[in-house]
Amino acid sequence: MRGFAGYEVWRDRTNNNNLSLNDKSVGRTWTDTTPLPDGVNAEIRQYRVRMLDSNNQPIGQFSNTVAATVSRAI
Repeated sequence: MRGFAGYEVWRDRTNNNNLSLNDKSVGRTWTDTTPLPDGVNAEIRQYRVRMLDSNNQPIGQFSNTVAATVSRAI
């Protein structure tokens, strides 16, 4: 992240590739603290990031989109 102030985290929880700005981070890692779906339901979450310059303004292209399926342990 040298030369960058951080990054934006974009997320979609509908599996429709309709990502919206979820958070900004300045750390090496970011954790999605959104509660997991109830019961045995699973949810596909899609994520992408975009770097921020030293003025916290988006710079460059978005990363590739990454999808993760989340559910409660049974």
